[in-house]
Amino acid sequence: CGCEPGYQLKGRKCMDVNECRQNVCRPDQHCKNTRGGYKCIDLCPNGMTKAENGTCIDIDECKDGTHQCRYNQICENTRGSYRCVCPRGYRSQGLGRPCMDIDECQNRNICQHECKNTVGSYQCICPPGYQLMLNGKTCQGSASRTVHPTIWNVP
Repeated sequence: CGCEPGYQLKGRKCMDVNECRQNVCRPDQHCKNTRGGYKCIDLCPNGMTKAENGTCIDIDECKDGTHQCRYNQICENTRGSYRCVCPRGYRSQGLGRPCMDIDECQNRNICQHECKNTVGSYQCICPPGYQLMLNGKTCQGSASRTVHPTIWNVP
């Protein structure tokens, strides 16, 4: 008495053969043993998951919270992965390390007079009797007295 294809005789019973043990699928596939056979299922690359229709779709690690970005970093989803970026006014200290505040005041030409570094930004300060201009960097004195006026070239 013989067994149907995909089965083999063990004692007096026909038992299912696990074809997956024989590496019957390609390396980019997953083998699923079935009764009397097997199925090779295409795998999705890292950072992707299989949708109900069988296509591979991106996993949004930023949305599902599986990213490794630090508390002061911004997670940006990419196809198959993500990246951690520093917000404006901060710079990276390297992979896996939090962003560090940039001291914009080290740039000597950023403010006309005094520069005060703040968390993630800076503030220009004018001396008494002067007012900060709309550009946030130069100061204007009282009435007719202007210190280093800013000239705007409007196209």
